[in-house]
Amino acid sequence: MPVRIYPYYGFIGAPFPRGVNYSRGLNVLGKKFAAIEGVTVLPGRANWLSQSDFMADARAHPAAKKVAIGHSMGVYAITQLAARTPDVTWDLMLAFDPSPGYGTLGLWRCASLGANVKKALVFRSTNWLNPIGHGYLHTGADFTGKLETIGIARLHQNVPNDEAAQAMSVRAVRELAER
Repeated sequence: MPVRIYPYYGFIGAPFPRGVNYSRGLNVLGKKFAAIEGVTVLPGRANWLSQSDFMADARAHPAAKKVAIGHSMGVYAITQLAARTPDVTWDLMLAFDPSPGYGTLGLWRCASLGANVKKALVFRSTNWLNPIGHGYLHTGADFTGKLETIGIARLHQNVPNDEAAQAMSVRAVRELAER
């Protein structure tokens, strides 16, 4: 089964010159995902306010399984992407240390997961030395999928680099590709 992956970097996580590689673990994961037969990884995005390309691509490949992956404010982006595409099934969301309230005093919350999200894995930092991150995902009334939150004892910027989190993510994508 073909799988398409839509990655979003965090606020300062894009590759230089648009960021400082804060979310570089997503690039490592992208290479691991691309090595799985049938998986296409789209270029990572840094601007979560501009989602039209990902929305169009997801709709242009109706038979493909869809995976949205984000780190930090990139998690905000993937929840918004799912909310803005209720006609698209998101088979898997990989959320690395959500930061929905970054710079907003908690007012800029991630969109609730709806019926079009089948499974979400949240890798949440339990290391409070960095105050950024530590967010949760929330479900809407129509959500019938699976939401699992896994604690990772790493600093916010290193959560996407965690080997156990990467192994779980690769396993989940491989399962989708083999269905």
